[in-house]
Amino acid sequence: MSRLTALAAALLLPTAQPVLLGTAVSSTALLVGQAPAQAQSAQAVGRVAKAITVRIEGATQGSGVIVKREGNRYTVLTAWHVVSGNRPGEEVGIYTSDGKEHQLEQGSIERLGQVDMAVLSFTSSGSYETARLADVKNISLGSAIFVAGFPLS
Repeated sequence: MSRLTALAAALLLPTAQPVLLGTAVSSTALLVGQAPAQAQSAQAVGRVAKAITVRIEGATQGSGVIVKREGNRYTVLTAWHVVSGNRPGEEVGIYTSDGKEHQLEQGSIERLGQVDMAVLSFTSSGSYETARLADVKNISLGSAIFVAGFPLS
């Protein structure tokens, strides 16, 4: 599996509780680890989740999480079923938390292994927060989770 597949296994937000980021209708999920020294409210976790979550509109709709920035290029982790129906050259809108629409970087959709996960890229001169890596070993069965994504309509 690729390095980005491993990224889906663990991300770190400043919260005392693990957080599951994704959509209720999506099988793609991002597990966010514990940082025991900083207890955060659900509202604080929600602010971070909102900042790193994008809405994707193309042949289908869904959401994803910004996982990487290189200059003006951002990488988004999403579910494969959200982007698999897009044909080469079709427009795909990526909406960030500030309400701005960004276009998919053509040819950037990449399926991760044989699971329902993919990455894609867009460029922007804006500055957007990215999710941070964590150690999946810090997550335990029965931990509280939060789910984030864009609701339909």
